[in-house]
Amino acid sequence: MKGSIIVLLAATALAPQVWASKARVNALQNSPTINDERDLLINPARALEHGSFFVIEAGEVKNTTGAIGTTPIGEGLDYVQYSDPKAEGGFSRDLDGEARLGAHIGRHYLATDKRNIMAVRTGATVGYLGVKNPLEIFYAKKMGDGGLGASLSYAKSDEKSTALPTNKQDFLGLNIGYATPIFDVALNAYVTDTAENSTDGKVSASMPMNLSGRFLMDTLFVTGEIDMGAYKHETAAGTATSNLKNTDIRLGLFKKQDLEGGQFFYGGKLSLRESDDSETVADDKTSAKSLNFLTGLEANAASWLDLRGSVSQDVLLSDSKTGAGDTVTGDNNTIVSAGASLKFGKLEVDATLGAALDSANYGKVNGNSLLGDLAMTYSF
Repeated sequence: MKGSIIVLLAATALAPQVWASKARVNALQNSPTINDERDLLINPARALEHGSFFVIEAGEVKNTTGAIGTTPIGEGLDYVQYSDPKAEGGFSRDLDGEARLGAHIGRHYLATDKRNIMAVRTGATVGYLGVKNPLEIFYAKKMGDGGLGASLSYAKSDEKSTALPTNKQDFLGLNIGYATPIFDVALNAYVTDTAENSTDGKVSASMPMNLSGRFLMDTLFVTGEIDMGAYKHETAAGTATSNLKNTDIRLGLFKKQDLEGGQFFYGGKLSLRESDDSETVADDKTSAKSLNFLTGLEANAASWLDLRGSVSQDVLLSDSKTGAGDTVTGDNNTIVSAGASLKFGKLEVDATLGAALDSANYGKVNGNSLLGDLAMTYSF
């Protein structure tokens, strides 16, 4: 889910309470129709949709490069598929039915991807630290027919060595959300986001933020997001070499049909991006657009087994243009993903089943990546 730009909503009154993880989210390609514990990482108010739980996750997921040299325009500030292999986990506690309190460690933040992108664009020799060992604490409380939630994320590191360049990073994120059974909205901001080393210089962000929401009309899910941000690079001498700004807008419409113990869904998402690097090339403005179609199915195969799968592809729109150059049409990007859940009472184990998620291998099944994403969730 998926910085950049993002998606959301709460459907607890009409949808089954299903425990899940990024393994399930990845298998269904971040469909807005699913309801799972990772929703609270996008909107902390959605923690109220679940009781107490403990979760641990690990695995390999999508790469971080897109057609225009940044994160894919169809995904947002904290879209969970776009990360390196990552271990993470956390818990949420039900406080007398009226509030939730919890913590999450090891989460992948888009700030890491943005720092890597700036390192490539500026020819960094050492590179910049990503967000290392982050801690996220969240709290949500019922308010009338809905709930209000907030979370705070923090990570700081300073690597000092007589043999290597000084390398440090600082990250602080704030997320505030409100959710009801028919709509939700969240504002996610990187208050502090910097990384620097004594050789390459410094990368700093001007408080990137994402405003996202979702609205439920019977079985229709309407989603919307807007991402705005700017990342600046300066050499060790203080000379600005790159000032990358972007605005992303995403609008989605999805239809869901409840099945016995599962769901069938289909829909589309329109993504628009405008970006500009004012320091590198006189005419470095880039615009991109895509229209992505996604359909998927989740079914209860047995009392102890759920199976799921999805397929997506850009249709009609998929192109980008930089400066006065020609419009470039996007490559083939049909993605098939599948997964399964094993259920043992209150314990659930989720896994993906070898989806080919990088552009060089679309359509292939890699046996080495079977159970590539794995998670264990215990509800209590």
